[in-house]
Amino acid sequence: MAYILAKQSTLNGVKRNLYYVVESYRDNGKIRRRTLLNLGEAQDTSQALVSINLERKRLTEEIEKDREKIAHPKMDYYGRPFTKPFVQDLAKNRNKLKELGIYEEKVKEMQAMYKL
Repeated sequence: MAYILAKQSTLNGVKRNLYYVVESYRDNGKIRRRTLLNLGEAQDTSQALVSINLERKRLTEEIEKDREKIAHPKMDYYGRPFTKPFVQDLAKNRNKLKELGIYEEKVKEMQAMYKL
């Protein structure tokens, strides 16, 4: 089950409240915690959703740039298309975008569950 974890941190003498979407699971009988998303200094779940949407927008823009670079590749010295790094970046960004959708659903579930 995913939930929001709040931690206090001190940076240069200034106290900050940091928020994370985390999930509990068992590994060989031990309870473990996995961080799904770092929300930063979000104050509540609605602000967390805003940060998720901003990250989604940024990733979507990166995916479009990578697609454009693949469609119109630069050529190397020998005239071969130079696309391999862009294909890898595109795959990574697509996976991140899928994960963001999962995180957004979990935050919305938490909002509904706790009526936030």
